[in-house]
Amino acid sequence: VSGNTSGIHAQTYLGGNIDVTLAGGANATGRDSGDGIRTYAHGNGTITINTGSGAVNGLQGSGYGGFGVNAEGNGGNIFITAAGTQIDNSSAVGNGYAGIVAWVHTGPGNITIATTGASTIGNVTGSSLNDGIVAFADTGTIDIRNNAKIGFANGDGVDYRGIDAETSSSATTAIYVQNTGSIHVDNGGNAGVYASNTGTGGVVFVNSGLIDPPAYGAFLHSGGNVAAINLIGGNISGNVGIHADTTDR
Repeated sequence: VSGNTSGIHAQTYLGGNIDVTLAGGANATGRDSGDGIRTYAHGNGTITINTGSGAVNGLQGSGYGGFGVNAEGNGGNIFITAAGTQIDNSSAVGNGYAGIVAWVHTGPGNITIATTGASTIGNVTGSSLNDGIVAFADTGTIDIRNNAKIGFANGDGVDYRGIDAETSSSATTAIYVQNTGSIHVDNGGNAGVYASNTGTGGVVFVNSGLIDPPAYGAFLHSGGNVAAINLIGGNISGNVGIHADTTDR
């Protein structure tokens, strides 16, 4: 599936749900600031996106956009699973702004993102992808489980952040990020994993993968508790390996 803007574009109003599935090796390609898959629930409907072993590419043109997978809602939950998907890896199509984006603009909607199998994001030399995975919630929780390779290689990764998770939640675990994949960020980039909760809930980061070599391997902030666990086999590098704070910023 390809389009001159987005490859797939689905939106609902008045609380309707959205369910998009790319089965098997099906592909979706967007162009001219379009997304590979773009969804928007204008009401409080749930968004569910599942992709298989195909390719999903967006292209950042003259305007804002160019996401591989883009899900935006107003109060409903968002679920995204990439099972062996190749996201924003095509130098022929170009690279978008971010590989996976989930954004709950208002309300208590939660975000759940999982990349499994041999998924990759921005796995192309010279990638101009700014971020790998981005999740912004209003007051809901964020759960990200990454097994993908994000970026191409040491010093040739995404430009700014591998994973960016931000919310303002009072839930016991406001943000949970687990990385078992490899995250490559350009020299001078901000963070392999950035998790910030401006509410009172906790932030938990668990790593058994590879993160290199931005300013921060992981930057963790919350108004509540912060826990960072680097398991055996985990390798985090950066000017600062792990930064954790519970102060107001």
